[in-house]
Amino acid sequence: MSENRIEKHQEDYKKKAWEDYSIFELGMWVHLFHERSLHRNNGEKAHKDIYDAKNYLWMIEQKLKARAEELKIDYSSL
Repeated sequence: MSENRIEKHQEDYKKKAWEDYSIFELGMWVHLFHERSLHRNNGEKAHKDIYDAKNYLWMIEQKLKARAEELKIDYSSL
């Protein structure tokens, strides 16, 4: 998950707006998209829900990487 998954969506939002969300808030989006995918009859929409959940998971990982860097921890070694 190292590539910037949200780069192509950024023109729809203020630059780096996702950084204002807490890990908890981003995690709730992951949870909600995951749950919603289970309720879908339309496979394409379920696919989009999982795609969106993965994007929010990417955001969480970026926050973890930043924290590891602050703590001088090599994230790639974890």
